[in-house]
Amino acid sequence: MAIGAPLGVILSQQFGNWTIAALTLFIGSVGLASTLNKKALSSVSKEIRNSFFTVLKAVSPFGMGLALAGIGFGTISTFITLYYNYKGWDNAALCITCFSTMFVLGRFVLTNSINKIGGIKIALFCMVIESFGLLLISFAPSPFLTIIGAAITGLGFSMVFPALGVEAVNSASAANKGAALGAYGLFIDISLGISGPLVGLIAKQFGMNFIFPFSLLLVLSGVVVCFLLIRSKRNSVKKITTFV
Repeated sequence: MAIGAPLGVILSQQFGNWTIAALTLFIGSVGLASTLNKKALSSVSKEIRNSFFTVLKAVSPFGMGLALAGIGFGTISTFITLYYNYKGWDNAALCITCFSTMFVLGRFVLTNSINKIGGIKIALFCMVIESFGLLLISFAPSPFLTIIGAAITGLGFSMVFPALGVEAVNSASAANKGAALGAYGLFIDISLGISGPLVGLIAKQFGMNFIFPFSLLLVLSGVVVCFLLIRSKRNSVKKITTFV
């Protein structure tokens, strides 16, 4: 996204929109070719495998937090260009680039923090940062502040997926970890899938100025989910300690 946004603008302006489609097809083909000779890994665990829906139910609390946080990501990636056009601003591609760049940097810088602090706490901290970025975008009077808000949002969302993902996978037994990861990953797909029509409906009914405040409310709901997960985990630890 960080490279594609400005590259797409350059290709469109210099050569036409068809070059964007051609480049996308080429890169997709390269990705497909790189997977053809890879062998699937097989599990050696002898534990009983649960049904997919049983695993889905187990990881759903973590997936729900991810899905709510993903609305902010989906809103920026889908609507920031339209939002800039609505405001009469230029350089929407730069906004996407800053958003994506901070997302990547966040993954590089904060990855080890999950093992040190814990996945749920990191996800909570990151959602708070994401919320602040969306708040800044919601009330930014200029494209410059909107870019800063987008960058903060990208940084915040960067660690939500891996942080909650670690907790989701750890909640499953060794024989069910693959299914747990797959079930958990469904939630970000659902989140990004519904963010377009959902936020589009908000824009249609209330106006473009309401799309980012709406996304902010959903991400804050994700913060509440993380608080509940932390409390649930503490209660479980207390019960185990009391029993011992």
